[in-house]
Amino acid sequence: MDINLLTAQTPGRSRMKKALIAAGIFVLAGTALGAWQFFSRNPALLERILPQKDLFEGFERLVLTGAHAQDNFELTAVSSDSLGIDPATAFILTSKDDEVTTDKLKASIVLEPAIKFSLEKKADREWKLALAESLLPNALVKIALAAEVEGSAGEKAVRDYEWAFQVKDTFKRPRSGRNPRACPWRNEPLRSGQAKLVKFASATALAVGIYRCRRAP
Repeated sequence: MDINLLTAQTPGRSRMKKALIAAGIFVLAGTALGAWQFFSRNPALLERILPQKDLFEGFERLVLTGAHAQDNFELTAVSSDSLGIDPATAFILTSKDDEVTTDKLKASIVLEPAIKFSLEKKADREWKLALAESLLPNALVKIALAAEVEGSAGEKAVRDYEWAFQVKDTFKRPRSGRNPRACPWRNEPLRSGQAKLVKFASATALAVGIYRCRRAP
């Protein structure tokens, strides 16, 4: 084979190799970014994949006695609807046990994510749990209570309570139905009044789809 021909082909192959490597890196980065965005908007799916840790590690367990020890507590959000709870909502905790004290009850409660909270007794066997800060939109919050049941012979059995709440997503679509960040060209003038179709692909779109924005004539 002609040596001059080999020399002429080498630069082209080198450029193609670099282009393929760059494209591969771009696709991997876009996939990772898209996966992060997807799971951040769907935390419940991530909970099913990742191994679960013990929420009650290091917490004092509340000792329960009496006939209602197995279904002693109920927790409800003050402000919620079919879409989830409000980010700034408080919670009402009720108990069937008259012997439960506020201090011991608060010491056995754990939140995930870890957020400071206050516990105020509102009535007999009823407390208001208020968060020190608002929850993130579309987040999944867990409120758990570490407890154990004491039998008549003094034996104890673990009886933990867990509640999970989905926070409302506060995302609102623009009135036009298009995402202005995904269509930065919408304010550009058209040439001769002709319609213009522009495809905008971001790293996120590589993983979750390609968004198309059409400019009206």
